[in-house]
Amino acid sequence: MKTFIASVILTGLISTSLAQSTSFTTFREKFIGEEDVHHFSINGFFTRMILRIATEDEFNKAVKEVKNIRLVTVPKAAFEKQKVTVDGFKHELSKDAFEELAHAKEQGKNITLYIQSTLKHDNRYMVLIDEPYVVTLVEFRGKVDPDVLLKNGPLSFNKPQ
Repeated sequence: MKTFIASVILTGLISTSLAQSTSFTTFREKFIGEEDVHHFSINGFFTRMILRIATEDEFNKAVKEVKNIRLVTVPKAAFEKQKVTVDGFKHELSKDAFEELAHAKEQGKNITLYIQSTLKHDNRYMVLIDEPYVVTLVEFRGKVDPDVLLKNGPLSFNKPQ
């Protein structure tokens, strides 16, 4: 029985680690000890409930079957301290098979949506929000209908190949 329980726990840990993108994990680990760096993640039913409560109907129509959301906020001062740049991170995203899907500039913020297509039913998405003093990275798994997003927002759009 102990072997069975240990196997279940090990399988859970392995599947959890495989479910995370290398880019997000690298980004979080790079800044985790810095001042004013914040991180959280939510999964499953709680994720879907928060999205329904906090977002508009049009957004809920576009974002379907979200499995989990992870978020990190990092002050620009931490980038300077670590001697790294947002452009450098964008390069890491491309090495991790993320493609730019959409981009918007609004009120001093550069918002870029990336997609990492998988062979499974859902994809992995990364939203990079580059503000004057803070960078926010959001990762989630699920399905997004880009046509619905385009109808409802100021996005420029790049279709994945």
